[in-house]
Amino acid sequence: MSKVVNVMETMEFTGFGDHSIVCGYTPLCSEFIKSLKLMNVPIVIIVRDMELATALKSEGYIVYREQADNIEVLRKAGLKKAKNVYICSPDDGYNLLVALTINNFKQQEQLKCKVTVIVNSSRNAEKIQNFCEETIDISKVLNDYMFKIK
Repeated sequence: MSKVVNVMETMEFTGFGDHSIVCGYTPLCSEFIKSLKLMNVPIVIIVRDMELATALKSEGYIVYREQADNIEVLRKAGLKKAKNVYICSPDDGYNLLVALTINNFKQQEQLKCKVTVIVNSSRNAEKIQNFCEETIDISKVLNDYMFKIK
């Protein structure tokens, strides 16, 4: 049954273009994902956790419970036609692997999608920034915000 659902989901967004792919998930990005959905931006989410995948599917998202550093999974998610890719795992090492995989594929296929990576630890920001268009350093954002409200 799950294979039938995956085939149906794949068929559902093969016509997508300019959609967003979210690789990994952290509660920090939940409001952002909801905002994309409210703006009617087609979204495909790739997560490893079964419970999380089930919860996100119940909220109406197209979800793959797979490894986002697998190029075949990214192909199924429509990477060739995606406008934006957001890498949002709480694990910076995993985020780097996903960014490297996407970066290599983008170069091979000459893709134009914008890749944004959430960095959870400032010491990892420099390591990731060469493999994406934008990094969001959560600890720096929080630090800047806290000093702004003093």
